[in-house]
Amino acid sequence: MRSLKYCLILLLSLCLFSCADVNRNLEEMIPSTSRGVVRIDVRSVLQKGAILDKEGNVTIPPQLREAIDATDGDSPVSDFFSLVKKIGLDTDACLYGFIPQSIFSYATLVALDDADVARAEIEKRMGQKFQQIEKVDFLRSGATSYVIDGDVLFMGVEAKEMADAHLALAARSYLHKSEPGIETDEAITEALHKENDVNAYFSMKGIQKMIAASETISEKVKKFPILTLFTDSDIKALSLHMNFQPEGAMIEACIKADAKSDYCTLLEATMAKADASFLKVIPTSMNFILSLSVKGENLMKLDQIKKSVNLLSNLPAMDRLDFRSIVAAIDGPLAVAISSGDGMNLSSIADDNWNVAIAAKTRNSAAIVQRIVDFAGEMGQDDYVKNGRHLFSYEGMPVYLGEQDGVVYAIRLDHELEEEFYYDVPDVKERFASSPFGFYAKIQNPKGDAFLNFGFNSPTEAGGMFYSLQESNPVVTFLSILCQASAKADEDTASDSLY
Repeated sequence: MRSLKYCLILLLSLCLFSCADVNRNLEEMIPSTSRGVVRIDVRSVLQKGAILDKEGNVTIPPQLREAIDATDGDSPVSDFFSLVKKIGLDTDACLYGFIPQSIFSYATLVALDDADVARAEIEKRMGQKFQQIEKVDFLRSGATSYVIDGDVLFMGVEAKEMADAHLALAARSYLHKSEPGIETDEAITEALHKENDVNAYFSMKGIQKMIAASETISEKVKKFPILTLFTDSDIKALSLHMNFQPEGAMIEACIKADAKSDYCTLLEATMAKADASFLKVIPTSMNFILSLSVKGENLMKLDQIKKSVNLLSNLPAMDRLDFRSIVAAIDGPLAVAISSGDGMNLSSIADDNWNVAIAAKTRNSAAIVQRIVDFAGEMGQDDYVKNGRHLFSYEGMPVYLGEQDGVVYAIRLDHELEEEFYYDVPDVKERFASSPFGFYAKIQNPKGDAFLNFGFNSPTEAGGMFYSLQESNPVVTFLSILCQASAKADEDTASDSLY
């Protein structure tokens, strides 16, 4: 019996060390200079989702199958499960995604159980054969490069069009570990090796370089100078963690910054106490809520805020509202809530076709409302009062203006305001009562709405949860929603890549 016991222990140890060796091998291939890295415990996610049976076979649950079928298989999630079933992935190893410094916009590393099976499946899907280029098996389809070397599959999306040889050489440099890997960076490995299903680490310097390299993103940041509080800050990094539990997916985030950094100093000076009272004027038809509790007088001292306020004040006639004094009067939550379409696709916001509520807890709230009413009158809007709220019209949609318990609010809807408010929803109220910086999302799903409830309780620590009120597996619900989201994002984009 003792021999059998020792034998079992030895076998278990070999399995654990084998898995650890595979993961370390993949981590050695990812440069420590990467702008971001994501590590997914494939086996844990599949098992918790009841997607992996005892024999290690992938089985798609009915709810997830319906979501995949609804997208006609045209989503990265449906592609992923097709790959897991057919490509011979090593489900005992983790899957790694990373953002390199150059050549590729993003890339994925996958350990293979059978490289020949993977090669044959990719060739079948792409309708072409792998070629030997720069001493690796290389296949290019659209902007995506597939490279197999030994028992590892590299998939990378090119940042700009390049010759096959250049792409193959860049991929080989990762696979052959030509640079120090992330295993040499203690901050990255500490974040990635936490006991979670998904761990991610993003370098702030890397994010800043990505913004600088993108003309589109740079222009957006210029239009909203307040964003530079984060994009130009001395934050070192951001780590994200997700762990699936029976009640939902637990989420944690950590901003890496020194206690005396400019970022922490600014937030400590400008953040006010959490307060959920603004929810009394946020209609439950809104799908997304973002709130930041601030001290307006200190906020107005920041150059980034001054620039944003000046942009508004310089618009025709807007100087009459005196935005500077309005912002300075804020003492508590400054919140924005929106809803658009089915709660998943936000593209309609760019077309100004959306419902919105803006609320701020202020001093002199009644005086601020009257100032806005007077301004609307000067712009030719009649002051019509309904149920204690001032009612105006914008782009053919009703706009409700008022104040309640010191909260100034404006609500634009494509229907009459007759619904309930979020203050009576316990989990939402609890979130914003405890988080000076909070976020809430209601995501519509055919099998029942799902929710993301998340917030910062300090400048550097945040937590939250993804959950559904329906009786369903949280992994399956999460993946079903990813199917919807990815399919919607790709509706107008032709793509022949695997992910």
